[in-house]
Amino acid sequence: MQNLGKKCCLCNFTGKLRTDFYSHFKKEHGINIEIEQIELPSLEEFNSWFANTEKQTQTKYVLEKRCQSTKVSYVCHRSGFFKSKGEGKRHIKTQGTKKINGYCPATIEVSVSDINGTHNITFVKTHIGHQNELCHLFLSKSEREMLATKIAMKIPFNVILDEIRDNITEDSLERIHLLTKKDLFNIESSFNLHSEDRKSTR
Repeated sequence: MQNLGKKCCLCNFTGKLRTDFYSHFKKEHGINIEIEQIELPSLEEFNSWFANTEKQTQTKYVLEKRCQSTKVSYVCHRSGFFKSKGEGKRHIKTQGTKKINGYCPATIEVSVSDINGTHNITFVKTHIGHQNELCHLFLSKSEREMLATKIAMKIPFNVILDEIRDNITEDSLERIHLLTKKDLFNIESSFNLHSEDRKSTR
């Protein structure tokens, strides 16, 4: 069982094991932790399930650790504490930090069979301490690659933003629909591209 040594996101309780927190959430806060066991036949099926789960629940899971080559653990990206990368002078974004300064139990643990490649998943579905808000999600890898292609084609940022926003409907609002110029500048930098928009800001 993983050693957490973390704090409850709803009170001052601290614990080391996940079972400590599961019992605490139920006893002190009346919250039952929902856990689902899933078996998928291949890496392709797992990747598809993983992407669909993030999209449907408007959440993001990040790699926490790799116990061995056949076992990995992903945690809710809102879980944990905000750590400043500077000297305390940087302002936190207007929507707030992604971290909730406590432990969210939502996790995805995957164990891969050496025999047939079956992916056995323990999916802790319960999020605690935050709402699943689009503004706190990251753009997906495929979305970043798509936007990088447009930037490489020298399409102006305003045109890219207009194209994305023209596809918004009431029933299909996703993280990419909240795209900003800052997102595009970040993608430009990470893909080592050079847009006309970057030149115009100099």
